[in-house]
Amino acid sequence: MGKKIPKKPKEKERKKMENVSTVVNLDELDASLVAEDIELNPDANPMEAPPPVDDGIHRIKLMVDSTSWMQKETKPGKDGDKVPFLSCKIQGVVIAEGTPNNNKRVFDSLNTITFGGKNRMAYILLQALGGKDDPQARATVEGLKNSVALAKEFQRVMAGEPIIRVSTKWIAKHNAGTKDKPEWKTAKSGQKNFQMVDPNDPSKGYLHIINVAGNEVTAVAVPQDYFPDVE
Repeated sequence: MGKKIPKKPKEKERKKMENVSTVVNLDELDASLVAEDIELNPDANPMEAPPPVDDGIHRIKLMVDSTSWMQKETKPGKDGDKVPFLSCKIQGVVIAEGTPNNNKRVFDSLNTITFGGKNRMAYILLQALGGKDDPQARATVEGLKNSVALAKEFQRVMAGEPIIRVSTKWIAKHNAGTKDKPEWKTAKSGQKNFQMVDPNDPSKGYLHIINVAGNEVTAVAVPQDYFPDVE
């Protein structure tokens, strides 16, 4: 009989083999067995958030945090009435393979409130469905007659992680008030208004952290508008 050939481990089993850990005594450890040469930068802060996506228009995969839905109500109006509404948080993952922007995140908060005939959640839903020039997209949005219907349709479409486009701008805000009574003000906006990492090498980009009254303030990419993913 021929020699039995051992079976090749399955992918799941192979990963388990690779992740085997062993308790070690550092005083007795031979560094040559496990160590690789590394370069450590004392100025690098691993807790620091990476730079946000560059200013501009980006293709993104849009998702809604299904656990973020909340039922709220507005402050009393002149007639004393409060208007109930629903809110949620969304994020977009940038699709820009081969560039530093790839896989960076864009965040936004939405609600079902209509003000002056405009509704941001419905607007973004429209872009995800194809935009205002798409008859079916228009019909779908026009057919939503209340906030619950809007929220459910938005959740349904976002579950498919649609690809749309978003324009963003760096904005750094700071609290000019107190912890109990915050007063958020824009310290700086627009990526090119921030200091360059290296004025002699524009390819290194811009510093996304600024100092305001002795405190570090980090810029974030704030969505300016949404568009359907069409040429």
